[in-house]
Amino acid sequence: MTKTPFPINGEMSFREALTKHINLTNAIPKKMLTSMIHLCEAQEDKALLEECVKNKSTKFDEIFRASNLGLMDIHSVVPSLRLTPDFIFQKCDAIMPRYYTIASSSLAYPEDLTIAISLSRYEVTLPDTGEKIMRNGMVSGYLEQILKSHLAAGGNGPVTDTTMCFVKDSSFVMPTTHDVPIFMVGPGTGVVPFIGFMQERE
Repeated sequence: MTKTPFPINGEMSFREALTKHINLTNAIPKKMLTSMIHLCEAQEDKALLEECVKNKSTKFDEIFRASNLGLMDIHSVVPSLRLTPDFIFQKCDAIMPRYYTIASSSLAYPEDLTIAISLSRYEVTLPDTGEKIMRNGMVSGYLEQILKSHLAAGGNGPVTDTTMCFVKDSSFVMPTTHDVPIFMVGPGTGVVPFIGFMQERE
């Protein structure tokens, strides 16, 4: 049954759908490789993918995990693969929202919101040529590009490149008075939320 992989408001080009909605860089799961086998034109490529998805086979780890290959790199492994638009939009992963912890206090800075982002970088090795490519994380790299464009323009004026975002209510609750001591334990977010806590205590 055909699904609508992401909301479309009006018309959208194939390029826009690929670059803005389809995850081209995340690791390819075995289940997706299984679905790709019949789309390979060369028998040796079909055989390779069949070996990669076999139980207890080490081929998947050796080729895909070790090299950090994503969908955009698949032809370096199986060059005869012919992905169809229907396959891409029905079987491939869509880009999902990323969650970043707010690092500012709404009480201290009611008109501003600050987030803390660590730029993710990883190396991809293309199996066919051995070429090594350094890639940035999808979202952190995109946000870095926005920052660089803003700084290149002198850091003045509005940011022309934008992205959609939303704020999720926090489950952290500060004591009603600063006389109450607090013991801070990182809940998987590191020290970021406590930066906002310290701003409230200033």
